[in-house]
Amino acid sequence: MPKIFIIEDNFLYREQLRTSVTRLIKDAYFLNFSEIQAPTNIFDFFQTLPKIAIHDNDVFILDIDLKIQFNGVDIAKAIRTLNSNCFILFFTSHPQYTLDILSEHILPFSYILKKEDLLAETFHELEKTVNSINNFIKIRVSSKGFLHLKIDSTVVNIPYSDIILIQTIKSSRGTVDLITKSGRFVFNQKISELKKQIDTPFLYTGLNSIILNINEITYISKIEHLIQFANGLKIEVGIRIINKVKKYIQSLN
Repeated sequence: MPKIFIIEDNFLYREQLRTSVTRLIKDAYFLNFSEIQAPTNIFDFFQTLPKIAIHDNDVFILDIDLKIQFNGVDIAKAIRTLNSNCFILFFTSHPQYTLDILSEHILPFSYILKKEDLLAETFHELEKTVNSINNFIKIRVSSKGFLHLKIDSTVVNIPYSDIILIQTIKSSRGTVDLITKSGRFVFNQKISELKKQIDTPFLYTGLNSIILNINEITYISKIEHLIQFANGLKIEVGIRIINKVKKYIQSLN
């Protein structure tokens, strides 16, 4: 079961975060979290981080401006080396840190700005964000379907969760390139026919010649015209496609 980690060096905020998240889990329809961890010794937590089993649905709520040798961005970078799909939520008083985060390709789920004089508003924003994370987790957990293919007279069933990218091959009309976590398939079929099969929201079918697994996306750049996936695959696309993908991801929040 997923875990929630609260990394905050201010005792008051840490306990308020713990209380708010605990209440959210009890009051709403949430998947069962196995535990909420709010370490008081953040240095020790950082040192032992490589030994922690981090799962895709784990949630990290990170204060950026820690009063120690490193900050929340450093912790987030370490987390991303261990798991590219878990949820990172930054909790900060300094919005200028967002530029540093963008340059590090951390891809956090969200940022919440601490408002010392508006605690109720701050924690209301936290509630909305955690609810959005919960919606994503429910999508992941419910995406147990299969894509059914016939390749060279052999029926192949590929789990939705194993798919990274499906795209048409421009140089070969009616040919599809399907890339999964475990291999690659090239076969004759219209991508429009595959779209009709797909009934899970995390496979985005709103583009003409590409189907993307949004859970596998780790980096999107308009400047570089680039989308990168958890397995290291990179594809170059136009700004219009990037805008559509970003808009779709935001619509699921």
